[in-house]
Amino acid sequence: MKIHEYQGKELFRKFGMATPRGYPCFSVDEAVEAVKKLGGKVWVVKAQIHAGGREPASKRSGASPGWAFGLNRIRDARSAVAPTDQGMD
Repeated sequence: MKIHEYQGKELFRKFGMATPRGYPCFSVDEAVEAVKKLGGKVWVVKAQIHAGGREPASKRSGASPGWAFGLNRIRDARSAVAPTDQGMD
């Protein structure tokens, strides 16, 4: 079965399991909105694709080295836009 993490969390929530807050984003605008909804000062943006393996994303896609394993910690909404734009829109 191939499902993304956000889809698995939706199933968990449906059956009453606690999951961390987060929002799947399919565009740059959605990523910026998610940052606003979450509030706070630091967020983690996580790229999810069905590719198998745990090779750093920077090696697979030419993304910046900060995107190892598809994760990047950001401190402002603008930072959410630049990295996610590599795989969105």
